Amino acid sequence: MRDQQDLHPPAQMVAGALAHLTRHLESGCLHSLYHAAMLFERLANDPEADVFLRHNASELAECLMEQDKSSTKLFGPPTSTVICTRPENKALA
Repeated sequence: MRDQQDLHPPAQMVAGALAHLTRHLESGCLHSLYHAAMLFERLANDPEADVFLRHNASELAECLMEQDKSSTKLFGPPTSTVICTRPENKALA
């Protein structure tokens, strides 16, 4: 059974991680990169997730965290004032 901190089943975490990853790929948003990496890391440690999903989530989380470290060196850490938008909505930001 899931504890109160983690009420999301693996499928919902995958969906959320992919949404954040897509937003990062479309806009370059470092917050989205960070959130995708954190969700994949949670999946990698989720005993209810399939063993193959845990393995692949672990590899992807590691890759994204390395990219996040590289981005942070270039642009500094993400700040709360950053607004991440999809390319078609940039005129609204």
